[in-house]
Amino acid sequence: MEKASWRKGSRFTKIDPDLAYAEMESIREEEGQLTADLLLDKARDGSNVLHSAFEWNDSKAGHMYRKQQAMQMIKSIEIVVEELPQEEKTIKYWHIVKEEEAPPVKTYVSKEEALADPESRAKMVLSAYKELRNFRKKYKELHELNAFHDLIDSLVPD
Repeated sequence: MEKASWRKGSRFTKIDPDLAYAEMESIREEEGQLTADLLLDKARDGSNVLHSAFEWNDSKAGHMYRKQQAMQMIKSIEIVVEELPQEEKTIKYWHIVKEEEAPPVKTYVSKEEALADPESRAKMVLSAYKELRNFRKKYKELHELNAFHDLIDSLVPD
């Protein structure tokens, strides 16, 4: 099994990331997808390893708050790739909106699945372009990065 870790700054550090990842993978395999609602359904059981990560007191937090917590948990898991010469961390799940369903469903798929699916891959590319344009805007005053700016300008469509 892959080794998991929490992203830097994650609020879920009291939960073993490998156990959390195993729960997420279990949901994805059983249900064919991983969504915040499916994660919450599994975590609702008091004996589940994820249960303590959520605020279950309805006077303090409602379902939508817990759903936000679940989405944050899914986005906070990373997979540690231990290859020489250095260790690298990569996100495991990619956020996909299935717009063909009514209403559109927000789900998470493994990065491998997203890369293998032409439509999901195209969405990943568009997202990467957007991030590159944002990088360009954020650091436009740093002339030390002009080579990167020029490359982004030449490769990223408007």
